[in-house]
Amino acid sequence: MTTTNVRAQQGRWRVLMLLGAAFSLTVLDGTSLLTALPAIGHHLGLRGPAVQWTVTVCALAFGRLLPLCGRTADLLGRRRMFLAAMALRVLASLACGLAPSVQALGASRAR
Repeated sequence: MTTTNVRAQQGRWRVLMLLGAAFSLTVLDGTSLLTALPAIGHHLGLRGPAVQWTVTVCALAFGRLLPLCGRTADLLGRRRMFLAAMALRVLASLACGLAPSVQALGASRAR
């Protein structure tokens, strides 16, 4: 195996690890939200379906924006789009944690 092939292999593993970590963040985000739903509902004074909408709005937004973000990544570059998405994710998570109302929580979950 040549040096170029070894570097390409290492680069592929790095990308795979990075994508795995990003996907793990997505799973962790959903799991932590489901775990915290009773406390969120109590803190914001929500009951029944209103609590469930905090989960549903995120899934709807994620599904609707995925094709658009994929096309944008094709046009602007995958690395640039990935970095922008991770920065947006951090800001949206901060906004979720500081949300004073269910409307603010829903808007920040829809990121």
